[in-house]
Amino acid sequence: MAADGASPGPPGAAGPATVAGYSAVAEERVLTPLDPEAPHPPPAPVRPGEMALPYPRELVRRAAETFGALSDPSRAQIVAALLVRELSVGDLAAAVGLTQSATSHHLRLLRDRRLVRHHRHGNQVYYSIDDVHVAAMFAEAFRHIRHVHEALPDHPYALGAEPRPAAGAAGGP
Repeated sequence: MAADGASPGPPGAAGPATVAGYSAVAEERVLTPLDPEAPHPPPAPVRPGEMALPYPRELVRRAAETFGALSDPSRAQIVAALLVRELSVGDLAAAVGLTQSATSHHLRLLRDRRLVRHHRHGNQVYYSIDDVHVAAMFAEAFRHIRHVHEALPDHPYALGAEPRPAAGAAGGP
């Protein structure tokens, strides 16, 4: 049973607590940046098969699909507009300066990647972000951009809900 009460389910099961058999519950840890001024030896070379990657290839592929969907400026603007509030296709088109047809095309891809969701109200279709993680991705991207453009120093960062193999999940890194 996951911390939120949802069952991780069998490998490959889709649901709020699992992604292809990987539970969203992990121990909290803190990433601490290296001091760029401090001398440190170069890391040892890695031999094939020697290092276990933190996430399985399928999960990394799915993350790449998510980032790929957001790599188009029009789609990123659509999601940014939906961070403000739920909008109809027509209102989204007006907000981002696209035709309704182009907006619908982008929304279909974003919906397929579960970045946005929709519901009908009469003959209108309204869109919103799929969940809080979409907003968090944008917030982190903006924090990163600010750090890069303002040359801010790196800092420790607490992580705590990365997907990790669920108990009994086949496969792995």
